[in-house]
Amino acid sequence: MLQNIRDNIQGVIAKIIIALIIVPFAFFGVESLLTGGGANNVAEVNGDDISAVELEKAVYFQKRSLLQRMGDEVDPAMLDDARLSREALEQLIQRRLLLQQADEQNINVSVVAVDQMILSMPQFQQDGQFSMQLYENMLRSNGYSLAYFKQRLTDDLRISQLSNGMAGSDFLTNQELADAARIVAQKRSYEYLTLPITQQLSQVTVSNDEIEQYYQQHQANFLTDERVRLEYIELKLGDFTQPVDESQLREAYELEMADFNVQGERRAAHILFEVTAERDIAATKALAKVVADRIAAGESFSDLAKEFSADTGSASNGGDLGYTAGDTFPVAFEEALFALDLNAVSMPVETDAGIHLILAADIKEAVAPTFDERKQAIELRLQLAQAESVFINTVDQLRDLVFNSEGLTGPAVELKLDVRDAGWVSRVSAEGVLASPQVLSAAFSGEVLNDRNNSEVLELASDHFIVVRVADHEEVTTKPLESVKASIVARLTQQKASEMSQVRAQELIKDIAGDVKSVSDIASESGLIASAEQAVNRSTAKAQPELVAAIFALPQAAQGEATIESLTLSNGDVVIVKLSSVSDGGLEDLAEAELLGLSRQLQRFSSMQSLSGYQTTVRQSAEITVL
Repeated sequence: MLQNIRDNIQGVIAKIIIALIIVPFAFFGVESLLTGGGANNVAEVNGDDISAVELEKAVYFQKRSLLQRMGDEVDPAMLDDARLSREALEQLIQRRLLLQQADEQNINVSVVAVDQMILSMPQFQQDGQFSMQLYENMLRSNGYSLAYFKQRLTDDLRISQLSNGMAGSDFLTNQELADAARIVAQKRSYEYLTLPITQQLSQVTVSNDEIEQYYQQHQANFLTDERVRLEYIELKLGDFTQPVDESQLREAYELEMADFNVQGERRAAHILFEVTAERDIAATKALAKVVADRIAAGESFSDLAKEFSADTGSASNGGDLGYTAGDTFPVAFEEALFALDLNAVSMPVETDAGIHLILAADIKEAVAPTFDERKQAIELRLQLAQAESVFINTVDQLRDLVFNSEGLTGPAVELKLDVRDAGWVSRVSAEGVLASPQVLSAAFSGEVLNDRNNSEVLELASDHFIVVRVADHEEVTTKPLESVKASIVARLTQQKASEMSQVRAQELIKDIAGDVKSVSDIASESGLIASAEQAVNRSTAKAQPELVAAIFALPQAAQGEATIESLTLSNGDVVIVKLSSVSDGGLEDLAEAELLGLSRQLQRFSSMQSLSGYQTTVRQSAEITVL
């Protein structure tokens, strides 16, 4: 269908059809075209709906998370909406179940505690202080609204309390710790002899027939990358900026100064008294008044905050909440704070969180920046603001033009843009903007690759767009033998040398097992070095970690007998090991720090098992419907 539209619909007609599609989108949402109406929900958990909007948000944030963690290395297939939707829906269901459990157990988080956590987050701080502008900018750039972020954080804290409660109720017995110490502190005595693969490499020959046979049997290992030669048009907001007159800069500066926050910043501390089922608002205010009198009589505000404050997040710090410019806390709180002199304490102040006693711990007077200090920032802001409308209009025109154009040259000429030739790129060799998963996914899609249509105008960021076209294409082919011959020879040489070492090791093991020769005798005869360890634990540094791990994984022989095995290391060396004795460890064999670490590790593992079991039980007893 899309191909027919591309081939047969031009200009005005195309816009009319698109408008007819957009109208129901705007009024009713996408489901108006896909369903006959009804609720826009994707699942129901114990009668609680999960909406399509929630799922879309979850998928969006999963994509952002993948891109942030993996960057250019992310596999475009991992960003597939269908795949992400399944994972995101399962996470939403599990999250909803845990929140319902938190509701049942009356687990709540105060508004002040959430605010305090936000204030203390280092990513929202500038020069060690909370920055409201940085907070808003960072949330906006990551796709969060302020309300959504606070609700999400509140829910996370409630789930965390529930999980911590489960983990805290778990315990570790002395017997469990002793059983773990028996294995962890185990000691083994052994001898070993290494047969270096380098001794065999010089004896190995690889024939042309073997090379040819390996090449034919492993064709999949010698494929070239599928490649495309891309052309593209790139639009960046910064490319549309123009100089700004000095008079405009000064006018903007004067407007800034008119809105300048002359009240500066204040550092707040508080003591929160919560209204409870046992203590109504009047009793709570009375308690706050009693504490206020004690402060007035000379008692320490910090000590009383630790004793009385219901805000556990700040109480341990003497009630300290950090700095605010008047827009961080509830209005009543801010008004009371900015009415105080330095080190003065307010009368009881009521907010949704409860009753507060507020201390003005520090006052920073506002100092207006000069024109020269603000000029560069104002100029950039005005340039981008003036360029934005031209930029958006150009993007919209480009969308229309590339939709109906057979290539990029026509749209570029009409909009006075440049068509760039990226040369040959593959899914793994692309660099810069072309390595974006969105670009690669579009470039190798059937519509762009096979039908040779222009891609959609892709939004890489709010100020960065790109459209690509495949100018040429190279299919996956098998690399010629000559180009991979050297790697085949190296691989076969290593393989044959390792096999020779293993054959020799088996012959020597027979001699050792039959008491014909000892490990040290064989070492002397062969010019090799034998090593022996007596009653060492897993942390011994006398042998390489890979070998130690393999030795401690060997089975224990019957009483009075030895286990004799050959082990192949990652570098190709073969090691003959004679394990003569194994003795269990005990709590007394572990240092205090090791015992503490083992205990914590076991506790974490046990807690994780308990929490997982709890979640499974909750899930099994829930009524869940996926729509």
